[in-house]
Amino acid sequence: MKFIEFCLMSLDKPILGNLSKYNYKVAIVEGIKKLSRANDLILIPRITRTNIEDLKVAPKNMVKVLKVRSNDDIKDPIRLRRIAHAISLTSEALLRLGRKSVEKLYNFDIPVELPLKSLLDAMESQKYLKGLVNIIKAVLRKNLEIIFTACPSKPNEVIHPVMLISILEELGITGTYALKPLTLTPLRVLRSVGYVIHV
Repeated sequence: MKFIEFCLMSLDKPILGNLSKYNYKVAIVEGIKKLSRANDLILIPRITRTNIEDLKVAPKNMVKVLKVRSNDDIKDPIRLRRIAHAISLTSEALLRLGRKSVEKLYNFDIPVELPLKSLLDAMESQKYLKGLVNIIKAVLRKNLEIIFTACPSKPNEVIHPVMLISILEELGITGTYALKPLTLTPLRVLRSVGYVIHV
């Protein structure tokens, strides 16, 4: 099985080498302008912003991701659904998002990206992760689809998919629920942008 790294921050050769070695087929890369290839990897452009207006003017070939810190960032559901392909949660969101905000997220019918760094930063705070708990409950009820990503910017930050799946299982997301965030859900986003890729 091949996997998708949904958030790549650098095109350094050692990073790309590790992705290939760990059985990734596609990497969605922040900041590149067009679809390209590196060895056996397909590289797809991505733009991440905190302001929906910035995403609105981004080229149509880019995966558009809105970074969410609090409830205030998801107040305009109609525009958000029309413009963003995914929503990325910061550590602040994993601490703060209440049940009603998470309900809003799954009513958008847009996958939610859970970056590993956001998860680790939130856990370091040693506070109750209200947002994360509500996200996990929504995933287990099949109301919400998530994408789990290491978001690497250095070679040692590339994580084997089996490790990422294990982390999800530790959080209570098991079986196909743990596999989809690295395969089918990112594929769904790519298809919504117009990329037809088989993994």
